[in-house]
Amino acid sequence: MGPSLVGLTWGMTLGGAYLSLPKCDPGWAVWEPPEGNVRSEKPLMMGIALFAAATAPFIARIEQGPIRDDWPVYERALTVILPMATSFAGTFVPYLFPPRTYRAAEELKGVRLGVDKSGMTLGWTLTF
Repeated sequence: MGPSLVGLTWGMTLGGAYLSLPKCDPGWAVWEPPEGNVRSEKPLMMGIALFAAATAPFIARIEQGPIRDDWPVYERALTVILPMATSFAGTFVPYLFPPRTYRAAEELKGVRLGVDKSGMTLGWTLTF
C-alpha cells in the first residue's frame, strides 16, 4: 500500500505542477480562436503522465528502503507496477480538482474582444 500511495502522490505532484503555473504570461495564456480550439493540453499531460509512471518506482524505492531478498517475486514486482499505475492515474487527479490559477484561465477563455467599423466590443460567452 505504501508504494501505491507514494506513486499517487508523485503523479499528483507532477500533474498539479503544470496546472498551478501562472497563466497570465502571453506565452502561457491560451484562448479559443473564433474558428474553434486548435490548442490542446492533452499531449503535454500524457507526456507528464508517462514521465511520472517511469520515475515513480524510483521515488517509491527511496521511501521504502532496500529490497529484502526474503520477499516473494510477486511482491517485489508489485512494488514497481503499483507505483507506475497509481502515478499515471494521479497525474490526472488535479484536473478533477484544479488549482485556482487554472480555473481563472478557463474563465478567461470566454472573454472576447472584437473590432468592427463602428468601434470595439467586449463580450463574455457562457456555455452550458
